[in-house]
Amino acid sequence: MTSETEMSSLEFRYGDTYFTTYMNQVPYQLENPLFELPQENGFSSTGEGRIRNKLYMHQALIRLYNHLSLRVNLTTEITKEFSPTLYERDVRSPCHNDKCLFLTNKHSFPSIRSFKYLPYINISESERLHSSFFNTHHFISHPYSNAVDHDNFTTWISQDVIKKDDYIGLDLLLPMPVPLTFNLIIDHDRDYFNHLSIQISHDGSEWIQLSPLPKLEINDLSTSFTKNNLLSCKFLVRETGFRFLKLVSTKDWNFTFSIYDFTFNGHMDENNLVVNEVSLGDDNDEND
Repeated sequence: MTSETEMSSLEFRYGDTYFTTYMNQVPYQLENPLFELPQENGFSSTGEGRIRNKLYMHQALIRLYNHLSLRVNLTTEITKEFSPTLYERDVRSPCHNDKCLFLTNKHSFPSIRSFKYLPYINISESERLHSSFFNTHHFISHPYSNAVDHDNFTTWISQDVIKKDDYIGLDLLLPMPVPLTFNLIIDHDRDYFNHLSIQISHDGSEWIQLSPLPKLEINDLSTSFTKNNLLSCKFLVRETGFRFLKLVSTKDWNFTFSIYDFTFNGHMDENNLVVNEVSLGDDNDEND
C-alpha cells in the first residue's frame, strides 16, 4: 500500500483525516475535550504531538489539492453539500457521559467559506491568518461542552446576544419511554423564562410546541459573592416518545447565552405516581 499510494506507513495512522479530507466536504464540527491514548505517534496534546497532527492534516490537504488540480480539464461530477448543510447544523457537543448531544443554532466558528486553502502557505502562517480574522480566546475559554459537562463551575457563553428564535436543546439519542425532568443552570435575566417556547420532536425536523408550557420551578443561586444572575430551572415534560427538546427564545435580548449545566432525569410513572427516579445523566450502569 505504501508503494502504491506514495504514503508513509505513519500516514496510515491518520486515515480518518485523509478520508474526511478526500470527501471534499465541509466537516461537521463537534467540540469536546480530547484525551490521549497510550499509543506511539497517536493524538497528543503536547507541543510536539500537536505539531505532528497539523503536519499530517496539511499533507492530506496538499494531496487533495494536487488531485483536484489534475482534474481541471476533466469532466467532474458536481456534488451537492451533504445534509444537513453547514448552516443547518446545530449539534455542538456530546454530553459528558455520551448519553445526549447539546444543540444550539448559535455559531462559535467563523464561516469556513471566508478562507481559501493555498498549499504554499505553511501551517504557522495559515493559523496567523485565521487568528487575525477571528479571536479564538472566547471559544477556548467558554466552549460548547461546558454546557453539558456536569460541572457547575464551567460555562458555555455564546459569542453574541440572544435573538428571537435562537435556541438551546438536547438530542437524547433515543425516543424516551418515560416522562423527563430537565434541569438548567444559567446566568440570565429571570424574565428570559417568560418568553420561551418549549418544543419537542421525534425526528429533529418536525417540532411540537408544548401547550400549556410545563411548570417552571426557578430558584436564585446567586450569592453576595457573585455578580451574576445565576438561576436554576427545573421542569417536567410528561409527553413520552420524543427524542429532541429545545428551548426557543420568543424575543430579542441584550445578553448572551450563559449555560452552566443542562441535564435531564427520567421517571417511571405509574398511576400518576413517581415510583422510581432514574438519573439518565449519571454514569450508573444499573440505570441504563
